[in-house]
Amino acid sequence: MDAKRGVSELIAAVILLAIVVAAGGVLLATAYSHFSSASELLTRESTELEAAARSRAAVVAAKLLDNGTLQLVVASGRFPVRIEAVYVNSTLCLDKTFVVPPLAVVKIVVEPGSCPPLRMLPAAVPVEVVYDGGEVLLYASR
Repeated sequence: MDAKRGVSELIAAVILLAIVVAAGGVLLATAYSHFSSASELLTRESTELEAAARSRAAVVAAKLLDNGTLQLVVASGRFPVRIEAVYVNSTLCLDKTFVVPPLAVVKIVVEPGSCPPLRMLPAAVPVEVVYDGGEVLLYASR
């Protein structure tokens, strides 16, 4: 019967301690990964919201001229605004980048050759101006 001896109490305590430390390490790594990804997501979203709040544009007027030219009057807020594209009737007509200075009003001209024939469009067409803070959708009329 003496051949069936168990593990000593000291070795059992060390093994139990190693299991607890390993489980705690796994739990800590999982929690750190979760919280760091959540923190990164919140930081990215707050940066995007801040950029969008700083960059505000208003299209004051949109006019289709008889020769097929589209004229837009764009105003900016306290920060510069980067106009990235202009769509007319869901077609990309202008993909040059314009920077509207702070507290300024700028006229943007879309020439007739850069779009589908603007003369053929109805009296009011949808125009979408895409800028770094969002987009503005309006109708241009003759």
